[in-house]
Amino acid sequence: MRVGLVVAAVVTILLAAINLTPPTAPTPQPTQAPLTGGTVAVAQPLAAAESPRFTLSGVVRGEDGHAIAGALACDHPAFSGAITCARSQSDGAFALRVIAGLHKLEVVPPAGSSLVASWFPNTDRSRYAKYLDLRTADLGNLAVQLSNGYRVSGQTVDLAGAPVADAQACYSPTQTDIDWTCVRTDADGKYSAVVVGGDYLIFFVPPGGSRLITRWWRFGADELSGDVLRVREDLEGIDVTFPAGNLIVGKVLAASGKPVEHALVCIDTRFPTGRICRPTNKQGDYQIAIRRGSFLIQFIASSSEGVVNGWYGGGSDPSSAREVFVGGDLKLDASLRSGRLLWGSVHGADGLPVQGTYVNAYDLAGNFVAGGSAGMSGDYGIMLPPGRYRVQAYPPMGTSYVAGYAGGGDGRVIEIKVKDKDAVADFVLDRAPVPGGN
Repeated sequence: MRVGLVVAAVVTILLAAINLTPPTAPTPQPTQAPLTGGTVAVAQPLAAAESPRFTLSGVVRGEDGHAIAGALACDHPAFSGAITCARSQSDGAFALRVIAGLHKLEVVPPAGSSLVASWFPNTDRSRYAKYLDLRTADLGNLAVQLSNGYRVSGQTVDLAGAPVADAQACYSPTQTDIDWTCVRTDADGKYSAVVVGGDYLIFFVPPGGSRLITRWWRFGADELSGDVLRVREDLEGIDVTFPAGNLIVGKVLAASGKPVEHALVCIDTRFPTGRICRPTNKQGDYQIAIRRGSFLIQFIASSSEGVVNGWYGGGSDPSSAREVFVGGDLKLDASLRSGRLLWGSVHGADGLPVQGTYVNAYDLAGNFVAGGSAGMSGDYGIMLPPGRYRVQAYPPMGTSYVAGYAGGGDGRVIEIKVKDKDAVADFVLDRAPVPGGN
């Protein structure tokens, strides 16, 4: 059974797994599958008028080399600016005017096709995509290949057989670390996703605001009882029925009594079997529907709120959290302590950002306190209570970067004081040496 790393960052839904031993870090956030139809809003980069711009261009082709028209080529600036997109032409060519800087390129296939979206040069995850250098000149002649996939489709309904709209069908290959991609159901409860051939876990998440609870394909109440879906051809009828569960409601407040908006309230068993998160509203109120059982509850706030993430009945350490038995509806409130922001950047020795790195802070006894993920720019930010810490960066799985402490060696001690301003810790990660003879 695959077990994710602690401190999940989540989607509207969110799911992930936790592990009580280091490295402790957020499970990769589930991403929305590419748009499959409708008009495309092409955003203009947010940059000063005098900022230099360059052309990013290339061609989109299929596995057999034929040109793909109508694909959506989307530029993602690493540091600033909006995502900009353009359609490929009849010869597969596309061109984008982008702000000077480092960029990543995502290509989404035409609506209705059986092709799989890709990040340049050829990966399904943005953190593994190549940085494109448009700091001083145009970059052209990029060749993007979209692979053929299989269409998986089905319907979500409740126990009465009524369609459940705006639910999410989330899938993750069993061969890799947990990395969910989700598609939403339409008004008839139907969904469709195109995936590469392989084995998948399928996790269905009902919309918030009801008593409906999550299910795992085929009839699983949790990940342990779910089945693996083998995709070797187009599959229809991958359906699910959402049962009703118990409601946990409550309010999340800062130590000052101020409601914490947009926090994520996440629930899972002590041994992870399927994490689900729901957001708080402007009043700090939340609602989660869950099956009967015993659970741990985590509260994850934005760093802009000035509060430290915590667990119900405990502090930042999940091992001290209070296990809550759910046998009916419950009301559970939380008060999150104040903290200071530790922020910085993670780069490789080549100067390029290392997206997807998990940065974790440990007290001097080695206990995990808080963690955060570096974005496309390589920047991260985590809230910490007053104390003394060592901070370590864990590069994403599948890369050759080596984990390291801020300050090198066993790490320098970073002290966070109540009256201090934000603290900074930057990382430069080395790559693992290549064995001799290779």
